[in-house]
Amino acid sequence: MLGNSITNGGDWHEIFNLPNIKNRGIISDIIQGMYDRVDPYIAGHPKKLFLLGGVNDISHHLSADSIASAIGKLCDYIMAKSPSTKLYLQSVFPFNNSFKRYRNLIGTEQVQIDLNRILVEMAAKKGITYIDVVPALVDEEGNLRREFTADGLHLNTSGYKAWAEVLAPHIGLVSEPLYSINPGDIVIVGGSLVSGCEWFELLENSKVKKRTNGDNCATLPALVEQVAKAKPAQIVITAEYSGLKGDINEADILASVRKSLDAVRTYSPDSKVVLVGLSPINSTYKGYEAFAGKEKQIREINAKLKKLAGKYGVAWIDLFPQLAKKNQLAPIYTNDGYHLMGVGYLKWRNLLFKYISPEI
Repeated sequence: MLGNSITNGGDWHEIFNLPNIKNRGIISDIIQGMYDRVDPYIAGHPKKLFLLGGVNDISHHLSADSIASAIGKLCDYIMAKSPSTKLYLQSVFPFNNSFKRYRNLIGTEQVQIDLNRILVEMAAKKGITYIDVVPALVDEEGNLRREFTADGLHLNTSGYKAWAEVLAPHIGLVSEPLYSINPGDIVIVGGSLVSGCEWFELLENSKVKKRTNGDNCATLPALVEQVAKAKPAQIVITAEYSGLKGDINEADILASVRKSLDAVRTYSPDSKVVLVGLSPINSTYKGYEAFAGKEKQIREINAKLKKLAGKYGVAWIDLFPQLAKKNQLAPIYTNDGYHLMGVGYLKWRNLLFKYISPEI
């Protein structure tokens, strides 16, 4: 699955119950970015490759013709380097500007329509299977349906289910309900830090699943309760900040973790639990300046979370010392000051390996 943040947000191996589905979506990626990084993916000559991209190019005010040309160049390259790979080109998804979240997309609806028209013709000429997902996602006015999104662009669980139903004939049958949790599963719970990683792949264990919410500790207990009711074998609870605007509310953070641990005790007392502390933030990056000078407070909260883990008899992981340099999230691990890149997730994975074993 090659694409941008829309592809990245899907737990594809879980949706289709196929651990060999690899998610290679990257947040904010453009077509040229996919072209620049596609070599490692096609070097292994995958059986199928599903391509989705173009909306970020639209936000950069590129024309439909220029974006289609870039997509055509990428398709030609994939087919030349891996002729045995079956290539699927997906339509550029609709968006909904009534949310007013992505200003660079306002007024560009016609570009998306024109681009898809060109892609249909191009796919036919190149002998590429074209998958039109748009009808499954749009409302009567041609916008992304509000029930499928929280921001007008990215999909929620309902949106991914609608997309998956379109892809299913091209991938294979779903052998269990979408997003189900089974008794032997290992579920990692948290915010966007958890969402950004393909944990089952990194931990080499197909039973690993993730459940994520927004970056606010207030929503964590309800999510953990939902997971605990399914009685998985293991639950990894990742502590969250009280939002990412710099207002660190210690009482709220501790209360959210306490309620989460209580939910596991109530609904799934046999589940093994790992508690992960707050990650460091680099306040020198734009958007996180409000966290400047709060490094000591974060460490003090983690110390209290460690005591809480001891009180509840659960395992404890402190990410802060592993990822921080001079009390800031080290630049080698991030590209925005908070979210992790690959090497950052490798650090986290190595800590989890103590509690989660790869499948043999």
